[in-house]
Amino acid sequence: MGHMGLEHVSSAGVKSLSQRLVDDHTKGNNELMGLAKRKGVTLPGEDNALPKALSGKTGAAFDKEFAQIALKDHTDDFKEFEKEASSESDPDVKAWASKTLPTLQAHLNAAKALNH
Repeated sequence: MGHMGLEHVSSAGVKSLSQRLVDDHTKGNNELMGLAKRKGVTLPGEDNALPKALSGKTGAAFDKEFAQIALKDHTDDFKEFEKEASSESDPDVKAWASKTLPTLQAHLNAAKALNH
């Protein structure tokens, strides 16, 4: 979604969040793929489809919808990672989830700021 944001945004705030999402999620996904490889686990492929809510939107309408989706997704993700960081039985997965929480919190805070 970050890549799409970079292509379609009109506001500096959404562009900044989009770039951060691209950078941080690329790094996190690479770390997760390495962890999965060490554990012998195959991860599902990424869904690169444009969220339907963004389809056909441009300018300020795109920015507003993008910010709302980013807020919802990162709220849900943060809760899931918090759960894994506290209750996951695999110490490596637990450590990765714990390490990722501050980045997700920063994304969530940025998404909240865009939605005010």
